[in-house]
Amino acid sequence: NLSIAYGVGIMPFVLYNFKLNGNTSQYAIKEKDINFLRLYHNEIVPEMEMIFVDSNNIFKDNTPTDDKKIRVFLNPKDSSLKPINLQFKIVEFDNMGGSKFRIIGKIDIPELYRIDYKSYLGTSNEALREICKKLEIGFNSNINKSDDLMSWRNVGDKYNDFVTDVIKHSYVSDKSFMRGFIDYYYCLNFVD
Repeated sequence: NLSIAYGVGIMPFVLYNFKLNGNTSQYAIKEKDINFLRLYHNEIVPEMEMIFVDSNNIFKDNTPTDDKKIRVFLNPKDSSLKPINLQFKIVEFDNMGGSKFRIIGKIDIPELYRIDYKSYLGTSNEALREICKKLEIGFNSNINKSDDLMSWRNVGDKYNDFVTDVIKHSYVSDKSFMRGFIDYYYCLNFVD
């Protein structure tokens, strides 16, 4: 249908991955069935919340279990912006009564939620670059050099907590204030 193809991304396009008779399938949640959708950050991590009506009864027999995925695609109305195409790991699924459901998801970067024991010798800027390589995400920064050479030790934290800790303890100058977050394009942004 030409109107659907033209409208993909102008309105949210949401795909849910599930298994049916042992095969992996995808179900597009119709835009008219989405009551509420928001993208937001929980600390440094992008998350999504969606309330929708299951008009095809897909979720009645396919309740999401741990590690199910949902993909959100949004095409910007401004040509200077890039489209958002994010895959989320479903962390919460609630039946709100009848065929109305609520999903909460965290950005799907598997290594980000794993516990590790590793140390990084260098500045916070260098440590965060190395961590991004391990997580297989991009790195953006307006900080040329941080003045905090030391050993950054992850002693059993998940990487999302470790990255937050490195940012919190980073130092550039007495006039600087550092902030960090993972954006909607799979890049860690470390900014002053």
